Amino acid sequence: MSTFLFAQQGSVSGRVTDADTGDPLVGANVLVVGTNLGAATDVNGEYSISRVPAGAQRLNAN
Repeated sequence: MSTFLFAQQGSVSGRVTDADTGDPLVGANVLVVGTNLGAATDVNGEYSISRVPAGAQRLNAN
C-alpha cells in the first residue's frame, strides 16, 4: 500500500486495515519513503510516526 500525505513537521497517525475484510492489520510496518522514519501497527492496526518532515510525503505499509 502506498499513499501521499501533506504535513508540517510533526506527527502522522492512522490505521491500516485489510482491504477485503476491514479488519485491522497488526504488526504492519508503515514507513515514510526516503527517510528512516516508521512505526509498526498495534493490535488495533494503529500507528503514529513523529518528526515527519514538512511537505508532501509518501507512506508505504507492508
